[in-house]
Amino acid sequence: MTGSPHTAQISGAGRLWRGIWLMLGALLLAGVGIAAGLVMGRKIAQEEWAILVTATGLATYIAVAVTDVRHALLFWVATAPFARFTYLNIELGRGIPNLTLNRIMTGVLLVLVLAQAAIGRRRLVRFTGLDALLLAFLAAAALSVPSAIVGLKSAVQSFLDLLIIPVAIYFLARNLITDLRALRGVMVMLTIVGLYFALLATREQLTGDVWFYPEDRSVTYTASIRRVVGLLGNPAYIAVTISMTWPWAWYWLYRGRRFRLGKALLLAVMAAGVFFCMNRSGWGGLVLALVVMAIFIPRFRRTFFILLILAVIVGSIYGAVILSSATVRERLKAQGPIEYRRETWDIARRMIRDHPIFGLGYENFPYYYRRYGHWDIYLRAQPTPHNTYLWVLLMGGIIAFIPFMAFLLYLAWTSLKLYRSSRSAESFLDPDLVGVFLASMAAIFAPAFVMDVLTGYYNTMIMFMIMGAFWGAVAGERQRAERARLAQMAARPLRG
Repeated sequence: MTGSPHTAQISGAGRLWRGIWLMLGALLLAGVGIAAGLVMGRKIAQEEWAILVTATGLATYIAVAVTDVRHALLFWVATAPFARFTYLNIELGRGIPNLTLNRIMTGVLLVLVLAQAAIGRRRLVRFTGLDALLLAFLAAAALSVPSAIVGLKSAVQSFLDLLIIPVAIYFLARNLITDLRALRGVMVMLTIVGLYFALLATREQLTGDVWFYPEDRSVTYTASIRRVVGLLGNPAYIAVTISMTWPWAWYWLYRGRRFRLGKALLLAVMAAGVFFCMNRSGWGGLVLALVVMAIFIPRFRRTFFILLILAVIVGSIYGAVILSSATVRERLKAQGPIEYRRETWDIARRMIRDHPIFGLGYENFPYYYRRYGHWDIYLRAQPTPHNTYLWVLLMGGIIAFIPFMAFLLYLAWTSLKLYRSSRSAESFLDPDLVGVFLASMAAIFAPAFVMDVLTGYYNTMIMFMIMGAFWGAVAGERQRAERARLAQMAARPLRG
């Protein structure tokens, strides 16, 4: 049966209107393109290219976010250290908070995720005890901000960059990385991050030429050892960032059997980057990560023992030469950092005794230090506790320390429990993946005893990204496995 002439007439009119709208859209797009070209050309001619780069760069990030929120999260976190060096941060002048890439992308992604949840395009993950403890720590730490000696405005901005944004990344990753396929994308991102940090650190140590130099940072440890500062300004932050990414790079690279020599070379480059940071806490973090992998990942043990045998052979043959090297000798035997920590921890103990409940206040340790001990005012650096756990206790007192330690202990307990359950034949999860997660966490929380992890914005972002992505993928896969099990049970009576 054919349509009536009236129907054909309506159909023809519809095609005509669609053609008109397409033509108008094309003209509008052409007009926008011409206008944008004229503006860009005028800005370049007036040597205002920096503003153009900023606007274009931020527009690119936002366009990626609107297209795919998960890819935007990975893209942002992978490139965040370069923002200040590539005109992606907008400085608004004295007294006005800057619009940094991290602040803009945090707001954009949170709004998009919540909007998608509101219209039913996305389901937010179930709130867990781990999430509650993390938010409890953040709320307790926030109580220390109003008493900051540096002023409320400066303290709020610092608290936002160092703690709120990383915690926001944790919740974004929890809701966006909800299966193992998405988690593999995170592994690729972490491998890229670890590799470029390693290459920059190695190049800087060997040549002395600093790329992406943060202002007012010392570039020497001793006469023979350079202090790697490119991008993050502190070799400890660089080293622990590489160490956290190394286990994930190994897991992603060694799932296939092809190009094993090239993959081993990439992992060796990342390990070399940690070494050339010349930071003992970073060295210890990577070694501990390898040990944890050997304990929890059976297929890594062969690699670990080969590395151990090679280390023994090289040490027995070239040990005297290595230890006689000025570079290694000066770094291993440096007593200044050890003596400073011993004195600082004694002073911190007295501070905690005097301010046990609410602590000293946010970023107040350097100012209180001068009341309890001596500090040379001409030194470039400010005194710090050099211990993350002390840093939390000094900042927010017991009310911040208890939820922080409860969060870490609960994280460790649930991870070990997950590892045990993943070894069963019915498990939906590869136990090696849990071992990799434990190794990456060991690489950051063990060095945290001798460094202030939470004062490094980027290593904290990576740390919470790993936590959120891993537990988001675990929760998503667990729900899918449970639905499949229930569907299978429901289908059994029908077969009977």
